Amino acid sequence: KDGVLTRAQEVHPINYYDVPLVSSTLEAIYDFKGGRYFVDGLDNNEPMYDFGVQVGPRDFTPQALRREGN
Repeated sequence: KDGVLTRAQEVHPINYYDVPLVSSTLEAIYDFKGGRYFVDGLDNNEPMYDFGVQVGPRDFTPQALRREGN
């Protein structure tokens, strides 16, 4: 509206060459008008993803969610 930038969003990609996969490592959302921002994906203090995990249809059921307890 009125040619004024009020919001912006940026995503920082990361390339996992050996998987192969391109994913995001950080997402930032800015609200300039409201003076707020939100950042998600700050995972540098977390263990590295395990891309070798084997999953099957049984892992995507309501019972699987109960087993996880999350």
